[in-house]
Amino acid sequence: MSSKLTENINCIAELLAERDIPEIEKGMPEGGLDLLVLLGNGLIGSIYSAAQVLKSGAVKQLLISGGVGHSTHYLRTSITNFPNFSDIDVEDRAEADILADVLVHKFDINPTSILIEKDSTNCGTNAEQSRILLDKLGIPLSKMVIIQDPTMQRRSQACFERAWQDKPEVQILSYAPFIPRIEESETGYRIVGNQYPTWEPERFISLVLGEIPRLRDDENGYGPNGRNYFGHVEIPTTVLEAYKQIYDNNPDLVREIPA
Repeated sequence: MSSKLTENINCIAELLAERDIPEIEKGMPEGGLDLLVLLGNGLIGSIYSAAQVLKSGAVKQLLISGGVGHSTHYLRTSITNFPNFSDIDVEDRAEADILADVLVHKFDINPTSILIEKDSTNCGTNAEQSRILLDKLGIPLSKMVIIQDPTMQRRSQACFERAWQDKPEVQILSYAPFIPRIEESETGYRIVGNQYPTWEPERFISLVLGEIPRLRDDENGYGPNGRNYFGHVEIPTTVLEAYKQIYDNNPDLVREIPA
């Protein structure tokens, strides 16, 4: 992998790992937060990040959203293989139930502060089902923050913005648990930016490159001019150029959007 290719991948990854609040666990944003939303994903770091936010007192209420979807087996494998969490039951369980058990039994988070949504199967239904649950419970909201796998953080925020588009007074913020980067190592390539296990480099690259076709607002994307799963997402020219260079020179790396 050339240095230019890694530079382009990291350029895209930085956009995807949206962070509207630099270090939320070190201080509450102005006006406070009503709700933290942890979306089901396979990264140990996202669990630690959510626990830190809750322990900081920046927010009291947590919603965990995640049923069974295409990434569920990554979460189950991550929990089973991580020594601190390996005694958590994962077999045939929804993502939200697994994550709740980890937070309660490994971080002493009060279970009464946790809401569970486990009907969703992807980013879009995470948002839709979360809105349905919160409306059903009558929980008032003015500001919420979302934690997701950094490669899917920007898309998840777009989905939540769509789900609350009729409530412009509700502010939806992103807090990627870390900003991932790929760099050369003695044995090939590695992911840096987080102390906990993450993706294999090949999967990271596939995830990062698969997001731009989804976010791009054209006939093949997920925006209003395509499948209309969420509103228009502005992608900087530098990121589009980075993606184009990869597509032109390494098209085998690009993950196609399923039909």
